[in-house]
Amino acid sequence: NGGRQGGGDTGAGTGTQPAGNTTTGKVKMVDGSTVYIETADGQVITVKTTGTTTVQSTQAGALKDLTVGAQVSVEGSTSGETITATKVSKGS
Repeated sequence: NGGRQGGGDTGAGTGTQPAGNTTTGKVKMVDGSTVYIETADGQVITVKTTGTTTVQSTQAGALKDLTVGAQVSVEGSTSGETITATKVSKGS
């Protein structure tokens, strides 16, 4: 998990909402509602988004605003090598 930063199971969870994790990397590809992120160690993470996932840049954005090579941070619940995103933030 070398490319993952922050996160972990922190806080008092109720069992219905997983603790948020943040993964940082570069956008490898956007395919429909799925984003593929390459971490600093070369690992490719699958990011599933939903209608409630927010995408942020310097202003509110959408999946179409994510370009290959863009630096992003992804927050959401992790299962194996897949993240179900609640928030994708685009870096500068």
